[in-house]
Amino acid sequence: MMSRRLFFNAMREDLRHKIWMIVLFTLISFLAVPMVWLLIRSNMSVDWREAYYFSDEVTGRAINQVLDFCMYYLLGIGGMIAIMAGLVVGLFGFRYVFHKNRVDFYHSLPVKRGTLYGVCYVDGILVWLIPFSICLILTMVFAGGFLGRLGGTDMVIRMCVLTGQSLLVILIIFMLVYHLVLVAVMMSGNILNTLVNMLLLGFGVISVYGMWRTFFEYYMSTFYNGRFPDEVLVYTSPLFDAIYLLFSMNETRSTWSLWLTILINLFLAAVLGVCGWMMYQRRESELAEQGVRGKAVTTFLRVAASMVAGMGGWLLFILVTDDIGGIVGVAWKSFGAILLSVFAFGVLDVIFHMEFGAFLAHKFQMAGTVILTLLICFAFYQDWFGYDTYLPEKEEIAQIAVFDSQFANYYNREEGTQEVLENMQFQDVDVIYAFLESAVNIQAGSDASRYDGAAGYESVDTKVTLKNGKSYYRSYIVPAVKEILWPLYTSREYLDAAYWISEEYLEELRNVILFRDGQQLSAENAELVANLVRAYHQDLLEHTEEILSGEGQLLVRVRLEGVTQKNGSAARRERVLDVYSFMEHVTEVLGRAGYEEWVKPREASSVASIQLGLYTYLDGTETAEDVMAMALKLYGVEEMPQTEGQGTEETDFTSGEAVYDMPVMTETFEAGISPVLQITDRAEIEELLPCLSYVGTINGSRLKRQYVRVMVVDYWGNTNECYIPKGVLPMKYICRFADVVQAYEVQGE
Repeated sequence: MMSRRLFFNAMREDLRHKIWMIVLFTLISFLAVPMVWLLIRSNMSVDWREAYYFSDEVTGRAINQVLDFCMYYLLGIGGMIAIMAGLVVGLFGFRYVFHKNRVDFYHSLPVKRGTLYGVCYVDGILVWLIPFSICLILTMVFAGGFLGRLGGTDMVIRMCVLTGQSLLVILIIFMLVYHLVLVAVMMSGNILNTLVNMLLLGFGVISVYGMWRTFFEYYMSTFYNGRFPDEVLVYTSPLFDAIYLLFSMNETRSTWSLWLTILINLFLAAVLGVCGWMMYQRRESELAEQGVRGKAVTTFLRVAASMVAGMGGWLLFILVTDDIGGIVGVAWKSFGAILLSVFAFGVLDVIFHMEFGAFLAHKFQMAGTVILTLLICFAFYQDWFGYDTYLPEKEEIAQIAVFDSQFANYYNREEGTQEVLENMQFQDVDVIYAFLESAVNIQAGSDASRYDGAAGYESVDTKVTLKNGKSYYRSYIVPAVKEILWPLYTSREYLDAAYWISEEYLEELRNVILFRDGQQLSAENAELVANLVRAYHQDLLEHTEEILSGEGQLLVRVRLEGVTQKNGSAARRERVLDVYSFMEHVTEVLGRAGYEEWVKPREASSVASIQLGLYTYLDGTETAEDVMAMALKLYGVEEMPQTEGQGTEETDFTSGEAVYDMPVMTETFEAGISPVLQITDRAEIEELLPCLSYVGTINGSRLKRQYVRVMVVDYWGNTNECYIPKGVLPMKYICRFADVVQAYEVQGE
């Protein structure tokens, strides 16, 4: 009984010396919560006394504003206040351990070390939590009265649940920061060392990972940029974890995922609290007013921090010198790495020992750290470990999975990459090895001369599984050559992973959105989605090569949408189906569903003109040959035929038709003109119309059809965007661009 009374007396005495903290947090909490709510409320157009006269939409919007305040604003501002409070009460609430005359006597009260710790620990929570909770309760009274009259008791209960959930997360954020500060305090003899240790422990592991990943992304051309492993690494850096938790809680997620995240962070906060208490028990009174003791701890912190700083210096001098090549560039980058590594090592030694003479106290450790840092930097710079050129033996390969976003129907590349690489199992070792060998040789530069620039390259995310069970991921750049890629892309394994829509996936798709001629139509129809997917599978098997290469007239683009619970959070599901004229099964399904106009080719009788543009402005120095060359390049003809004189006839190598060449012209055209060729002749419209696609495909693959935008104008004056494949426009239209430009000049005169 006496010990309990002494404990509360010590608490009261401690709180008397922390009045300034109570006033500070009361003021901040009042301004951040009740005052902000009153400002929000004053700007609302809905008054509960007049709610009867408002529509459901208006009152619903007001209710959502209140709930969003409890869920998003309160969590955001409360989390920031909690982080600040954890730093303040942790540093100033336990500052007595930094003074030798206060370790065992606190404000002239003889108390036990454990009792003193408990008093300061509890008071540190109360001086922040009580003012914040009072302000929060006051705000909820105001908001609850308003919300109850608009939405009833159910909305008030929901508001209370959201507020309680936000308060719990805010409390966990506070405990993470508070306990981390306590651990740093118990390691140190003064505030400066505490701040340094707090930053090293709070961001250390995530900083090492970030620097390592940055070097991989910068120097390793085949580095596979996978998903950030937040499930594990975030929890290894408590201060980063607190900030990450604050912003990640606003993401849509399931209740299970939400509570799992809360429990993990609560466990981490508890572990840090126990560590702080145990370190306090073992802390020597002589540590007060000193730096950091423990050779193993200080050595590890110095070496790790200075290596990260040195690698950062290497990257910094890449920016400063604009990545100069050769020996000069290497010298500058090495200088940056040495400079920052030595500086970080020496400064940490000075801080840990609390004397300037300690900058070179560990010269050999410093030299070894600098050498190790340079070795790591050069290992990335020269790829000493053969990351980009790694090629397993042929007999070691078990299977491969590849993903090329240009050859898939996933709307979201990240979703497609993850699912295809984990689900595809292609096992033809000869095809696999030919692909890997080509990718590695291109990366090494030994095979680059075999492929000219016109061939182009493909970016292919790859997962290789070896017979020993190990796997590795790469993002290869390979030549866009069908002999290398087509055996993979047209395989049943790739079609099943990249194009096929499974029954489980299909159950999550609900919406259908049609795109054509710059217009769109959406409908929620799960039955239509199922029919479309099954018809698409049939067409995919019957016309694999045509669909993959984009041959034929593209009639409509269909996007299927839905939502799923993935990894405990809601994720969008989206697939895109390009429907070509030869896809009989899909067009039949859309026609039966009442969308026959969306899959029917445009009739020539409804078209008034077709406009072919050059999509560039002339600067006044171009000749007729220049204009024709620009048109030839834009519309997919790489060579311009020779012109010998006016009226000479020759065969167009693109369309096989006889065309007439333009005469050689040497005068230049007026600047500021963007030539547009207008086709109004009925026969020519009928000639071009079957070549047009009604949806554009923007892709960077040389293995697929490339398109150029054209404009189609009907007799009612409506203009629609269409697309013509490169290489199909007859030469006679190319030749007319010079005439069009000359006509502009005549009109101008």
